[in-house]
Amino acid sequence: MEPRGLLALSGLLVLSACGGGGGMMSASTTPMPTSTPPAPMNPTPGGPMNPMNPMTPMSVPGEAAVGAFLQTRHESLLHDQNGAMAVIANLPGAKSGTFNGFAPAYAATHLQSLRSGEEPATTKAVTHYFLAHPYMPLGKVGAEGRPFGLVTVSFGVPTTLKAGDSGPVDNLTYFHDSGNRVAEAAEATSYTVAARDARSLRLCMTSVVTGVTSQGTADGLKAGSQTDCYAVTPTGASELESVALADSPASLTFR
Repeated sequence: MEPRGLLALSGLLVLSACGGGGGMMSASTTPMPTSTPPAPMNPTPGGPMNPMNPMTPMSVPGEAAVGAFLQTRHESLLHDQNGAMAVIANLPGAKSGTFNGFAPAYAATHLQSLRSGEEPATTKAVTHYFLAHPYMPLGKVGAEGRPFGLVTVSFGVPTTLKAGDSGPVDNLTYFHDSGNRVAEAAEATSYTVAARDARSLRLCMTSVVTGVTSQGTADGLKAGSQTDCYAVTPTGASELESVALADSPASLTFR
């Protein structure tokens, strides 16, 4: 699978509202990336990774569904088998702008409030920046502008997804902030697609964080993985179904 484009690490910008997805200002003139979609790793129906199953849809939109989900407000209440619960919200920005020289760049802030037992709830806010047509991730920025993550290689998501498909989405490097060129962690995101029911497929996005420095730890980064799974219908409608956190013994599921 060929990457859709390298995102230059020069010309890092300052965001005036990193936590809220707005006020993007650019100091870079990086050219727009190409948008040739990568081929699915297993495009042939009936293969060992994509069995013929008349009870599940053969295909659903990929990049269009992801882009539409990020541009729509969603709130989900998830629970795990140990009594923990989480409220997870997707809050799209009011308008597009420019991120690291790419435009029109859209913003969506993910709010994750997790409560386990009698412990106080912990809240994490991360703003995702992306191109929407076609979907291409550009970066992730934490509250108050740190950590500041830039996508270095973007593969995107295929136009059409089938059960059994899988592949890389992007590679990202975290910095302390937009003006710091010293890396403090790396992250690689990939996707998998599985059969779900007669009306939808399950799209899972797994992000693995590695190489966290002491500064990265201070900025709230943790080594490990997080997997978010979505139910996607043939019309492109998507719903968050489950979240598996690196430091949680059980997945949080919608019910």
